[in-house]
Amino acid sequence: MVNTDENETTPTPGTTDSEKKEVEMEVVKSASDPSTDPTKTKTVAEEGGNAPGSSSAAEIEAETTTQQAAPAAAEPPPNPAPVATTTTTTTTATPPVGADADRKIRAVTLSSFGGLKNIKIVEKPLPPAPNDGQVTIEVKVSGVNFQDILLRLGISDVTPSLKTPLVLGTECIGVVTAVGGNVNRIKVNDLVFAFPESGAFSEIIVVDERCVFKVTKPSLTLEELACTLPYIVAHMLLSRSGVNSGATVVVQSAGGGVGLAIKELAAMRGINVVGIASAGKHEALGKYEFKHLIPRGQDYVAEIKKLYPDGVDAVFDSQGGDDISRGISLLAPLGTYILFGTGNVVTGENRGIFTVAKGWWTQVEKIPPMKLLEENKLVGGFRLRSLLKACPERVQKTCEDVWELMTKKEIHPVVDKTFHFEQMATAMQRMHERKNVGKILIRPDIEVPAPPEAQPAAPAGIVQVEQGTAATEEGSSTSTSSTVVAAPVAAPPAPDAAN
Repeated sequence: MVNTDENETTPTPGTTDSEKKEVEMEVVKSASDPSTDPTKTKTVAEEGGNAPGSSSAAEIEAETTTQQAAPAAAEPPPNPAPVATTTTTTTTATPPVGADADRKIRAVTLSSFGGLKNIKIVEKPLPPAPNDGQVTIEVKVSGVNFQDILLRLGISDVTPSLKTPLVLGTECIGVVTAVGGNVNRIKVNDLVFAFPESGAFSEIIVVDERCVFKVTKPSLTLEELACTLPYIVAHMLLSRSGVNSGATVVVQSAGGGVGLAIKELAAMRGINVVGIASAGKHEALGKYEFKHLIPRGQDYVAEIKKLYPDGVDAVFDSQGGDDISRGISLLAPLGTYILFGTGNVVTGENRGIFTVAKGWWTQVEKIPPMKLLEENKLVGGFRLRSLLKACPERVQKTCEDVWELMTKKEIHPVVDKTFHFEQMATAMQRMHERKNVGKILIRPDIEVPAPPEAQPAAPAGIVQVEQGTAATEEGSSTSTSSTVVAAPVAAPPAPDAAN
């Protein structure tokens, strides 16, 4: 008889010396036989093959345990008792061994909070293996959104938990290459949509599983999938507002990704949309058939009240600040106002957190609950990032609903422009100035385009970013740990507040 406790063996009373020796050989045999270890780490070898240049998990484990085992002098009895062990399981398709140990990846980093000049392209080592509850993703395409602007300026709500230098980017599409222990929803080789707090503008990223969602329609293009986020927000805003066919809603930032997604989903439900956007976007937005387009710079409240003297059924506000009270004033009885963004905190290229706090304190007037009660108006807020960890199942279901509509071609994502890493500052400046109509994308797998042979090469310190334009570099520098190249930068003028 053998009792096992923390890998120690204790013979039962009355055991002979011969039986003791058999017990010892029994434990050694169990430890040296990899087939009896139920907790061995899973690798791609279990799926039918090994990573290039690597041994199988069974070979490595057998080699290790053989070195530790004492030579057996006699055959052990049948049915050896297994030794209880505890390990952390990591599934990985590409173990960081051999050539991968020296592999470098490219990432877009922020050296310090502030202007565009602080954006750098850096080569860095592969990230460490994922911990419990984490997954590693090879990024295929990333999206730029307003959260990236707030993060760069140091006024994002996640900024207090982050320190510079850091890798930018808050959403991406990619393929899972490894998963840590206790990961249940995601598997190696899954195509996924991820929402990290930062780090998406990188070739490889490690993310909390709760912020990762499996793509259930892999036939969609990467560009279509990268436009998922605006449709998730639009889908949930329309659902929360409770508006139905025949209703009229007002949306701020009508030319942005979320604004266009609201317009498209609302039209499917027979809902009229009044869009507020800068006058420079109206020509491009004409083909989207908004019920009305109101220039951002003028008194849009007066214009809308002329069109709808009894009020509108819902207002979706991406700006905040003094637009909160204006939006509430547009509501009809039983109407709903939902704040889903904070665009008004950004004006110039640099903005300090104390300036932002002071501005909002003076802009946002208190909303008397009794007045809301008297006027039968509903006021609420929506922030997708807060739902990711609290309600991942609901976010996954909304993703699947959006992808189903994309697959059926019932909605048509709008991509404004696609940039590469070296054009990151140009991409962020475009969103900062609210020049985009649709989603801005970043592809890590495309290179800086070479100047055409018919044109003279750009002078030193110039990177060609778009045909007919160029951006001056801050310069190049190197260090022993990484290679740093300054991204194209140009100080943007103070934009209007429309997205």
